[in-house]
Amino acid sequence: METKISTKAITQRGLKISLLVLLMLAAILLTLAFLLLTNTFGRFAERRTVLFVFALSGILVFVIWAVTCSYLFAREYSFNFGATAITIASPKSERKVQLSELEQLIIHNRTDYSKIIIQTHNKTEKYYVGLTRMLKSKEIIDMQESKNLKAYFEAAGFTFAESDNDPRDVLTFSKNDGTYRT
Repeated sequence: METKISTKAITQRGLKISLLVLLMLAAILLTLAFLLLTNTFGRFAERRTVLFVFALSGILVFVIWAVTCSYLFAREYSFNFGATAITIASPKSERKVQLSELEQLIIHNRTDYSKIIIQTHNKTEKYYVGLTRMLKSKEIIDMQESKNLKAYFEAAGFTFAESDNDPRDVLTFSKNDGTYRT
């Protein structure tokens, strides 16, 4: 099963959300600026003050929008491992591990486990993007931008299995050494 990373839908969704946030912030801050001018001065202030308040409102809108967009896109391309079950298994045992331990196993190329089971919230493409970027950012893996996590694990001797019939969202990477079945 070929797994392709496509960030087009993710980017479009992020842009729509960020545009909505921008419009809401602009409306709120322009309303506040108008109320500030009329209530503070009792009448419309002179032109210079009006321009200053609106310019300040515009700058605040942009800053809040930029921060919000950064947060939204960071969430799109990352993965919440705190709410995820990561299990490594061998023919004799199976145990849950933290992400840091999984990283160490990958770094040191441990061979005493034959399966990695990652239970995630969904099996969307952002999952592969997020996990791949996380591993790359920590210099755990060295691969081209076009390759994905599936290709990385396959290069390490694992095969990828994904069941659409499984009620859980589970990604399984197994070593094809005949000692453990997926």
